Amino acid sequence: MPEPLLRQFSSFTLFLLGGVALGFAYDLLGALRRALRPRGVSSFFLDFAYGAVAFVVVFPLIVLGTWGELRFFVWLGLGSGAAYYRLFLHPAGAPLARRLIAPLPAFRSRRAQVPCSIRRPTVGRARTKRR
Repeated sequence: MPEPLLRQFSSFTLFLLGGVALGFAYDLLGALRRALRPRGVSSFFLDFAYGAVAFVVVFPLIVLGTWGELRFFVWLGLGSGAAYYRLFLHPAGAPLARRLIAPLPAFRSRRAQVPCSIRRPTVGRARTKRR
């Protein structure tokens, strides 16, 4: 039995808002990258954390909006919401994300004690600077 049109519209609206939330989460990721400047493995873990946040946002929306059925309008709504955020809300969202992440560089001195990437030790003679 087909779903009523109002139910489909409310589900699509839910996915639009989810796409907007994912867009803002991506701006938070960019601000966090700018503040921490991760390299190597830590960059991978930051990307993995964004994927986990995206899963936590999208999975409940799919369960609530379509009872777990993956339909075309699910992806259309998420993509449209992310595109809407990027086109219209990003100019206001990116500075907000930077302001939310701004206190983090205060922890940079502690961060220097923790290796951010796995590097091979140099073998042989030490490298010298060229003048």
